[in-house]
Amino acid sequence: MEENPGVIGFTCLTSRFPDVKKYISWAREVSPSSFIICGGYHPSLAPEETLLNTGADAVCIGEGEYPLLELCSLLEKGEDIYSIKNLWLKTENGIKKNPVRPLIEDLDTLPVPDFDIYDYSRLASSLTNTALVMVSRGCPYACSYCCNHRFKDIYPNKNKYPRFRSPQGAITILKTLLEKYPYIEYINFMDNILGLNKDWLREFTELYREQINLPFSCRLRSNLVDEEVASLLVKAGSYQVHMGVESGHPVIRREILNRKTPLDQVKRSFQILQKKGIATLSYNMVGLPYENLSRILETIRLNSELKPSRMSVAVFFPYPETELYRIASGAGFIPADKDYYSGNMPLKQPQLTEKQVIFAERYFIIFVRLFNLARRMPLPLKSFFEKIIEKVFCSRFTPRGILNVIIKVKGFLVYQTKKNLRKYLPSLYLRLRNFSGRYRLN
Repeated sequence: MEENPGVIGFTCLTSRFPDVKKYISWAREVSPSSFIICGGYHPSLAPEETLLNTGADAVCIGEGEYPLLELCSLLEKGEDIYSIKNLWLKTENGIKKNPVRPLIEDLDTLPVPDFDIYDYSRLASSLTNTALVMVSRGCPYACSYCCNHRFKDIYPNKNKYPRFRSPQGAITILKTLLEKYPYIEYINFMDNILGLNKDWLREFTELYREQINLPFSCRLRSNLVDEEVASLLVKAGSYQVHMGVESGHPVIRREILNRKTPLDQVKRSFQILQKKGIATLSYNMVGLPYENLSRILETIRLNSELKPSRMSVAVFFPYPETELYRIASGAGFIPADKDYYSGNMPLKQPQLTEKQVIFAERYFIIFVRLFNLARRMPLPLKSFFEKIIEKVFCSRFTPRGILNVIIKVKGFLVYQTKKNLRKYLPSLYLRLRNFSGRYRLN
């Protein structure tokens, strides 16, 4: 209301679509003359839904740098805005749907990001002296649950979808960031796969070691991890690598998720990194289409074998227009009479209840630790203890409702403690996280 901006832009994740709808309604209420545009994942996947179900004047499909630049320029001049490529706009005659321009093939043609837009020192990652950075766009793989295979298809030059800034271009971004914020001690590369191109990685890690030389974490894919990649990363200062596991059940992996990497190769990739002294984080999902408790248990068992330093567990959320959304919808797992974006569990499956999914998510790590304990026992005792673990996890008599409440309260208390430590005593928080030598990432 004080600023009375000419343009208000919202970035919208699918999981945050209800929030963005609310924020747009507030913005429209206090600044009715502003032009409101919405971009990001969800508008790119479901542009018509976004435009019709929010108070936005337009949505941007795909990359937004040049469409937004063109929009602001034309608005400033008072000229027609209804033919800007990538934009769908509301008109008196319905929606004006403009085609999508080719994606930006050379990321070095883009300027260094403006790090002054936000109060950088107050970002959550900055409280632990960590900078989140991306030096690439896109992913060449077609995992059925991921948006990338749908994003790629919207561009006329989709064969150029995975792109990296040049190694020196990426270093320039990091140098600019560190000049502005010298307190940064860790870099967290948020790229889909930092080591996608081994030649690029060789040059980049050498420059990084010489000119940046800060501990960093990154994301890799298990089929791309070998001894050379691990050596390049550790030499440059990588202390942690995140990799998607998602499911330990071969059929779910291959036929539902389109993850073709054999489990033996997944195990080998974790072993290679751990042997080099790099901590690992595994990404896992529960509540996938056609999953049941015994199939989720396979994912838990796999994590026990992988021995990741940390584990991330999420309830599956189907992104619109993705292949796995189509599979789930075709099987009737997405209820038509319920708000798809609300609730703890978007899918309703007869063989897997909401209580079971929540139980699997909240107790996932605990059961991994129980299997770890069983592995250290003598063989006869090991088999006996593993059977007990399986019974408790899968039994219909397990009081999951009560257990879910107990761990929710515990999780809330732990979260508040960490949040307050990170906010008010960040140095102590970092020391506690670094105590084991493995958990230096916020």
